[in-house]
Amino acid sequence: MIRRHPHVFGDEEARSAGMAKGMWEKIKAVEKAEKRDARLARGLDPEDNGKGFLDSVPVALPALTRALKLQEKAARVGFDWSEAAPILDKIEEEIGELREALAKGDAAPIKDEFGDMLFAIV
Repeated sequence: MIRRHPHVFGDEEARSAGMAKGMWEKIKAVEKAEKRDARLARGLDPEDNGKGFLDSVPVALPALTRALKLQEKAARVGFDWSEAAPILDKIEEEIGELREALAKGDAAPIKDEFGDMLFAIV
């Protein structure tokens, strides 16, 4: 509030000048950009709609297409592999978790682990 109303809370010069035309909109735009950047840096949806950063990728996409889009979004905020060896380790880890879920025979964890494996492969 103080930031958006320098004609009320600002120094003597700002108070005497009053609110310059368009100043409020400019201040609000700067605040919105700062908020968007901060949310993006934390991996959240930059539009602040209560969803996570990856929630904007449609669930209705085919699995491989969706996995690719999720990977691309994650890479834009620094979640990416720089070498091949850790990727193979992750894929092997996910295959192991899938095998454990298959041994237990519960459908929900099997589905989750299969998705994790697929995501690691893409």
